[in-house]
Amino acid sequence: IKRAQKHGVIVIAAAGNPPAKSVVTPARYDEVIAVAACEVTGKPCAWSCHGPEVDITAPGESVWRARTMRPDRYITARGHGTSYATTVVAGAAALWLAYHGRNLLLARYPGAQLPVKFRSLLKASAFIPPAHAAAWNRNEFGPGILNAEALLNAPI
Repeated sequence: IKRAQKHGVIVIAAAGNPPAKSVVTPARYDEVIAVAACEVTGKPCAWSCHGPEVDITAPGESVWRARTMRPDRYITARGHGTSYATTVVAGAAALWLAYHGRNLLLARYPGAQLPVKFRSLLKASAFIPPAHAAAWNRNEFGPGILNAEALLNAPI
């Protein structure tokens, strides 16, 4: 993970689900962006692992996904978990890199500076739904929920 970050790779991992009681490895490493899950309403999922290691929360409940029924048959179904929330954040990272140009970003933020800059902007652009603002625990679920539009529009 440290070698990947040194080469400008943004590493993102799921905070974890039960039976884990706290943020799992590798999400608990400092170099990794740890992702917790929230419900459709924006309320943190009670089953999502959480703690001071969490950098961001993203939708992780009732997420549409492809599901293999047999080797030749697929359906769509809803699922939940911090893995789903992680894919949403990874998608936002890919959008951010494409929008600004990865090579241009690496020229401006070489090596490990790129993932550090991304994490900083990710956290700064997060939002908390007004309905959950009073109860949101930043020490457990990070500064808020991923806001991809604000992330893309954040000055670099």
